[in-house]
Amino acid sequence: MLYDERSGIAFLHYPKTGGTSFKKWFTKVFPYSQKIGTVAHSPLSKIDDLDFNKIVSLMIIRHPIDMLRSFHSFLPGFVRTKNTDRIADTIGFPKALTELPEGCAFSEFLRAFDASFPSYHEYIAIDGNVPSGVCVVRLEEINEVLPDLIRRVTMREPDCTLPRINISPKKVSALPIELTTEDLGIIRRKFAWCLNGAYRLNTRQAN
Repeated sequence: MLYDERSGIAFLHYPKTGGTSFKKWFTKVFPYSQKIGTVAHSPLSKIDDLDFNKIVSLMIIRHPIDMLRSFHSFLPGFVRTKNTDRIADTIGFPKALTELPEGCAFSEFLRAFDASFPSYHEYIAIDGNVPSGVCVVRLEEINEVLPDLIRRVTMREPDCTLPRINISPKKVSALPIELTTEDLGIIRRKFAWCLNGAYRLNTRQAN
């Protein structure tokens, strides 16, 4: 998490939602921001230093299928160059994911993800409730929301270039994912919180 005490705004990074590009923008706009905690991808419930009802905490979300597909494609190459213990301790990816065999099927990855990694709602909830200061924004709408958010926390007009986030990274395979009925059931259950409002699963194509 990045936090700028002067403006009272934090950025909570859920993996594979455009957060790496967004963090570069965030640190330019809020140059006094600092890293909070020792784990890059840590849910709010693991962070004790801040009152999330009193600050603005921004988290970007992406359609669950797109996020999971990107995560599945990204993980093998990332793990090859890292130590799995270090990944767990500093990045926050559990060993249930980092020790998956290279080239594992999406269904195998999905089951490991379901068992070991928090959903969007679990990532921002504390004791089952989302703090009032949390602001969740769809990746597709981030540039529409940011100007008003900047005005809210800085009390001035935004004078910065909005972040450039690649919604369709080239490294993600263009091949469609064959989702089984069980896969769809897991995704519907795991991400029911956002599929009931921000996104719909039954109108999406897994490609």
